[in-house]
Amino acid sequence: MGWLQDASGIPSPENRASGNANGQIVAPLSRLQQIKELNDFEPLEQWIIETENILINFDDIETEQERAKVYAEAYERLEKMNALILEP
Repeated sequence: MGWLQDASGIPSPENRASGNANGQIVAPLSRLQQIKELNDFEPLEQWIIETENILINFDDIETEQERAKVYAEAYERLEKMNALILEP
């Protein structure tokens, strides 16, 4: 669960640098890959694949507007997962 929290540690959409400055999505993609290798819970596997698919082609997005939209979608997914982990 700690790796899921690490993956959600990206800047909020309002605070991110434009483009992919500083490799903003490298860390969450790396953590998601590590989690996927150790995971054997099917619903989490599906969530990881869907989240990876959102971010995997981030560098290929041509417009900053579309890049911001994709980033916000991934950020929201990661934040929701983090909230579930932290829920008492």
